[in-house]
Amino acid sequence: MAAGNDNERLAQIIASAGVVGGRFGGLEYLPDVGGAFSLCFGARDTVTAESVFLKFLNPKHNGDLRGRFFQREVRICRQLEGRENIVQIRGEPGVLTLELTHMDTGLRFPMACQYLPMERAKRSFAQYLLLQRRPPSLHRRLGVIHDAAKGVGRLHRVGFCHRDLKPDNILLFRGGLAKLGDLGTCRARDENDGALEADYLGQVGQVGYTAPEILCGGWNKRELYPGADWFSLGAVLFEAVTGFPLYVAVGLHGEDLWDMVAHFRPVPENARLPMYQAIVSDIAGEYPVPSVRDYAASDPFLARASDSTLDSLDHLVRGLCHFDFRRRTSSFPGVLRAIEISRRHALLDEQRRAQRILRGQP
Repeated sequence: MAAGNDNERLAQIIASAGVVGGRFGGLEYLPDVGGAFSLCFGARDTVTAESVFLKFLNPKHNGDLRGRFFQREVRICRQLEGRENIVQIRGEPGVLTLELTHMDTGLRFPMACQYLPMERAKRSFAQYLLLQRRPPSLHRRLGVIHDAAKGVGRLHRVGFCHRDLKPDNILLFRGGLAKLGDLGTCRARDENDGALEADYLGQVGQVGYTAPEILCGGWNKRELYPGADWFSLGAVLFEAVTGFPLYVAVGLHGEDLWDMVAHFRPVPENARLPMYQAIVSDIAGEYPVPSVRDYAASDPFLARASDSTLDSLDHLVRGLCHFDFRRRTSSFPGVLRAIEISRRHALLDEQRRAQRILRGQP
């Protein structure tokens, strides 16, 4: 039976269990959330009357690497309780034991499903950008990036790096607040976790938002993770503003990125990063991050943006997305200040346009 059908059947069984953990009821399966490794449900907390999100580890991954990542996510969420701009847990993680019947033998057997209760977002940043009839204002999009940057800064402050920042993992809540979600890929810079594979790039991160130094041999270099998070945020920002993925705009497509990975895998680990640095020096200027001006025709807010706004956006994106990680903007205060400058210019543009409309001017 196809994996999708298996997930649907298992989701029906979980939903029929009634109240989970003595407090979470009204489970509604969300098939477009969670992917192949987890099953996700909307639910209602009968204690607080809050709408929550229950993330179940797919039981077939209980004993493998994905199961260990799930347990890491539970531990990390506990450590990040109370941190702003980070998705919070709601109640205690637990285990739901299901009584299943073997299809061939008819024998009944128990199956344990680990779950993690989380606060429920209204939507992801990806949905916010794609499902609107018209694009959100530039100022609003930059507001989401501003919140996400604060989340990255708070993760880094407590010693974690996210390593899988993308529009799907930036979640929007009531009042427009944005928070970072999907913390299972987080890793502490001083972590020594023997349960993790030594070389696990294939299990972490979406290549379209992954920093080039990580793709090109730096996947086990913990000191690169903070700067790589800022690159990923810059890639999200570029796509949010222009509508185009950063690497595609640069001229590198999915197969090119995986070719980069394959090129560096056979290289001895201690030689990978120096090799990448030499290549970046040789191709300086060959892969510049395009100006956001080049995409003004595709976005009405960008088309009406002032030169000050466009200049500040170019400065911000090129600082975050520099291919040479040694020259990248990667300090939290510097990133936040640059985003705030762009937001201020974008807001002034909107205010000027509103004034022109009130005066009957085009």
